[in-house]
Amino acid sequence: PRYKCGISKVCPEKHFAFKMSSGAANVVGPKICVEDNVLMSGVKNNVGRGINMALVNG
Repeated sequence: PRYKCGISKVCPEKHFAFKMSSGAANVVGPKICVEDNVLMSGVKNNVGRGINMALVNG
């Protein structure tokens, strides 16, 4: 089974799910997901070349 952000294990208590993927060349853009919320992706059109960052205040 898959859990939050598509990871393969449940996160322990007091932890959060996080997944970052770098993409593939210029075909698939990078993606940042936190707690099953996709913050940045090519679909949202908010990523680009270079360093992509998301500041999460939790």
